[in-house]
Amino acid sequence: QPTQKIQLLQLAIDMLADPKFSDIIVNSPLFGHRFMLFLHFKGPDGQLLSSVVPHAWWPGNEEHKESFENSTKNIYGAIKQVEAMFAKMLDILISGRHLKKFLAYLYEFIQQILSVAVSLSKQWYQRRVRDAKLEREKRKTEKLRTIQLACFEILGIAIFSEHFDDFMAKLYFSSTGTGVRSKYRLVFKSQFPRLYFRCSKS
Repeated sequence: QPTQKIQLLQLAIDMLADPKFSDIIVNSPLFGHRFMLFLHFKGPDGQLLSSVVPHAWWPGNEEHKESFENSTKNIYGAIKQVEAMFAKMLDILISGRHLKKFLAYLYEFIQQILSVAVSLSKQWYQRRVRDAKLEREKRKTEKLRTIQLACFEILGIAIFSEHFDDFMAKLYFSSTGTGVRSKYRLVFKSQFPRLYFRCSKS
């Protein structure tokens, strides 16, 4: 039995083949919309697919192989039939007296597709540029954070070093570093508790 799509295409072919109906269809302001409806091919939903292909098959499972192959052959056969009807409908439009108007419609349709494609390409390019910029900023931030953590870890190790007081005393040109270690330990502990604990155990 012919499918609903094949029946619709056959009706369109019969109407385009008739001079009176073809004039009405082609001269209609909705011709482009109707023509696209004829060409539109809706994919099957889960319910329809399960009825067309009742059994699945994959290599290693030989139980439903024959049923699956027969189902795929039926699908390919229906697709070829629909494609042949598409070709017949286009042949009627190209070879008939409506060729000029049909080509004008195709030109306008292609221009619309190109316009959309250009717009999408620009959006894609702008998004890629934005993502690349964000990625560079992210890498830069991660690098700075790594350097910062390394410096703080060195500072943490230094705070717990027995030579820290002498180092701070020399740094501030002071003869003594009394109390400096405790001050920096408290600051370091409040800002980096996990790193403080790790350094204190090292």
